[in-house]
Amino acid sequence: MASYMKRDKILENDNRNQINSLVHEKPGLSLTSIIKELEMAYTTATYHTTFLEQRKYIKSEKDGKYLRFYPRIFNIPTKFSKKENIIKTITENDFSCQKEIANIVGYNESAVSKIIKELAEQGIINITKIGKYNRCSIINQ
Repeated sequence: MASYMKRDKILENDNRNQINSLVHEKPGLSLTSIIKELEMAYTTATYHTTFLEQRKYIKSEKDGKYLRFYPRIFNIPTKFSKKENIIKTITENDFSCQKEIANIVGYNESAVSKIIKELAEQGIINITKIGKYNRCSIINQ
């Protein structure tokens, strides 16, 4: 009985409506961010994000240890596009630190750090310690 609900009734629940609205306003939020922004219990947020996802209002994508939520029609950025954006940012802002890069591209610092390490291992960028910061630059080939 509870598994079927008319589409126009789904967002009548305040919690679902708040989550759906927030995900549409700020695509890419993690469950933790949704919980903090809406001051909602973990189990409540988990139940309603799953409910909305099953009914195709939102979709989720695993990003490292986070599950990020997007509107159904949103094109989820791929890891390749994140790498491209970071490479472009380093090219345009030589010797930027990870925090500066994160601010420019709009990703969290831990995601930027992981991608920068991958790029350094692949020989695409060089990491140089200048003062207390690790600075990134493109390796000219």
